[in-house]
Amino acid sequence: MKKINVVLITSILLSLLTIDLIAQPYLIGRRTITIVDPARPTRNIGVEVYYPATATATNAPFAQGEFPVIVIGHGFSMNYDSYSNFWNYFTPKGYILVLPTTESALGSANHTQFSADLNYCVNFIQLANADSQSPFFGKVKNKTAIMGHSMGGGCSFVAAGTGNPNITTILGLASAETNVSAIAAAANITIPALLFAGGNDRVTPNADNIGAMYNALQSDCKNIVTITNGSHCQFAESNFACNFGESSVCLGCTFVARATQHQKVFRFMEPWVDFYLKEDCSAWNVFESRFDTVSGVTHQRACNYSLPSASIAANGNTEFCLGAEVTLTGTSSTGNYDWSNGETTQNITVGISDGYALNVVDQYNCAATSNVIDVAVFQPEVADISSSTGTSLCGGNSILSLTNSFQNYLWSTSETTATIEVDAAGNYSVTAIDQNNCESVSNNYNISDAPEPQILVSGSTNFCNGDIVTLTVDGNFNTYTWNTGETTQSIEVASNDTYLVLVDDGNGCTNSTSENVSFNTVPNAPIINQKDDSLFISSVSGTIEWFYEGTTFSSGTNIIKADGNGEYTVVVTENGCSAFSSPFDYFLVSVKNITTNTTSVYPNPVISMLNIVAKGISTVALSDISGKVLLSKNVNTNAATLDISMLASGNYILSVRTGDEFSVTRIVKY
Repeated sequence: MKKINVVLITSILLSLLTIDLIAQPYLIGRRTITIVDPARPTRNIGVEVYYPATATATNAPFAQGEFPVIVIGHGFSMNYDSYSNFWNYFTPKGYILVLPTTESALGSANHTQFSADLNYCVNFIQLANADSQSPFFGKVKNKTAIMGHSMGGGCSFVAAGTGNPNITTILGLASAETNVSAIAAAANITIPALLFAGGNDRVTPNADNIGAMYNALQSDCKNIVTITNGSHCQFAESNFACNFGESSVCLGCTFVARATQHQKVFRFMEPWVDFYLKEDCSAWNVFESRFDTVSGVTHQRACNYSLPSASIAANGNTEFCLGAEVTLTGTSSTGNYDWSNGETTQNITVGISDGYALNVVDQYNCAATSNVIDVAVFQPEVADISSSTGTSLCGGNSILSLTNSFQNYLWSTSETTATIEVDAAGNYSVTAIDQNNCESVSNNYNISDAPEPQILVSGSTNFCNGDIVTLTVDGNFNTYTWNTGETTQSIEVASNDTYLVLVDDGNGCTNSTSENVSFNTVPNAPIINQKDDSLFISSVSGTIEWFYEGTTFSSGTNIIKADGNGEYTVVVTENGCSAFSSPFDYFLVSVKNITTNTTSVYPNPVISMLNIVAKGISTVALSDISGKVLLSKNVNTNAATLDISMLASGNYILSVRTGDEFSVTRIVKY
């Protein structure tokens, strides 16, 4: 138990320590670098970078994460170090501050060059993020604010006026008109803008400087906050040159404390950059509230932005029966629609039970979800009719009812009760309304009179001895009782008889039917006999049909003259029953007709082609030694050929007919 407690306490302490470390602000790292703008290869730009680090030290490693950027341009005759109030406030909150040190000489500055320096600082820090050899690699979020004070403020307007896509928003602190007009540049700026002016600024009077820039801005959201009794110089830390200049033009002016002026700036600026640079949507409402909660300021603004909103409404009932639908209409402040069911139009029509909501996302990845409308689709109850007597009327009336419960009924008989009593065969149906007001229509329910079975026979009822006949009762009944003792729906019979079946439909109704089955005697199989060139069978009373080599040859007679050597069969049919003879192989060579005429046969022995030459050849036939004709050919010529290449090697008999005479030759096949 003690070991468990120690482990538990250790885990709790480590968890608390982790939470405490996460809540701590970042430490401030510093790097001093010199960069060169490729567009101005002789221009060396000194830059001070303050960033979230793992230690408060020069060139300390970056803290974990990616961080947005604020590029700050200093005032006239001032340097970067006058703006420590900004890096000390924003860097611990997760921002990289980039401050160029150029054009800081006392009494002179090139506004064009300084504007270009600010613009390139914006681009450089993004390029460094993609450079694996850079200490900024993978540490820079692609969101940047450009900001400046006094001269730096005017130059930041000139830089933003170029349309640099890497600039997300512009911030101004008592921005001064420059000799490359910042006011003219403002007319080209459409990105969101937050500007600050000092109420007692005599160095850069608001109306001719930052106020004119505000008026020229084309931003959809622009704001200018004027700090009551605010100073021109007190946006930065104390600087001799700035203080001296302001005291000479504003004798006897009373200003708010420097720390107070800083605090008012940060109160507005922090939620602004959190929203636009960190994409923290919750910061927008904080920023909006500042106009009501921060005292000692006045403001002017023209801002069309608000956090997205969405709502939906149903155009009809949201509870209905299957088959109906309802249309839901969405209202979206962004103009886009992403419904919970995947549809993207303003109106959707649905007919499935679900909770439906609308999600919208604006250009700043801020999202809103509408109210949820629950749609309930009711499945109508099934209207199945049941009968107290099944589907037959037997021994009384039948009571019809539904297997499920309903609220209202309308039968095809016009009755409106839950059950009805019927006394006649016919089709019955009902339309019923359930507890959800859904309508169900039954199928027709057929009530018939007592069952009338019918026996189906597999074929004709006139059969031959030895056949098997299947008798089947048409229709489904509860029981079957045959006079054979069998109780199946189908039986097989093989003898002459009258077959009777009794059926029961399960509701007490019975009926019977019968079928007479007659089997005829099959005649004896005929036997073929031969006399000379004639074939014959004994006389029979039925029909006779002869076949030669499988083809009908003759019919109606018991004796025929053979057409040629080959296989003969005969079929005798009496009363629809037939008997087949065994095949008879006919071969006839008459001695009196054999001649030794000048028939010439060559070659012999033979491999494939056999040549026959004789006067007046009409038929040639080749038989095996048993007399079975293998090849036969009618030629009517004095020369003939037989292709015997397909025959096996051996001895064969060649018969050549010329007129009424035959010649017979023994053939040897290789």
